[in-house]
Amino acid sequence: LFSQGTYEFLAVLIATIGILGFCNNLLVLVLYYKFKRLRTPTSLLLVNISISDILVSVFGVTFTFLSCLKRRWVWDNAGCIWDGFSNSLFGNNSMCTCSHKCDSVNDLLV
Repeated sequence: LFSQGTYEFLAVLIATIGILGFCNNLLVLVLYYKFKRLRTPTSLLLVNISISDILVSVFGVTFTFLSCLKRRWVWDNAGCIWDGFSNSLFGNNSMCTCSHKCDSVNDLLV
C-alpha cells in the first residue's frame, strides 16, 4: 500500500512514541512510589493513567511496529482481535480516568 520508506518512517515513529510513552509513564510510577508526599487521591488518578498508557505502549505499539517492519499485518485473527481489544480497553481506561472529577474520588476515599 505504501512505499518501503513510508513503512520505515512509520516504524521509527511508532517505536519512538512507544519508548517515550513507556519511559515517561514509568518515571511517573517511580516518582509516586519514591515520594510519599505524592500519594494523594489526585496523584492516584495519574498513576492509573500511567499504568494504562504503559500497557498501550507495550501491547499496542508492539503489534503495529512489527507490522510496519514487515509492511503488512503479520498476526493472525486472534492477534488482530487482541490488538483491538487491548488498545480499546487500556485507551478507554485512560479517557475515563481523565473525565472523572478529582472531588468525587476524594469523597470516596474520605
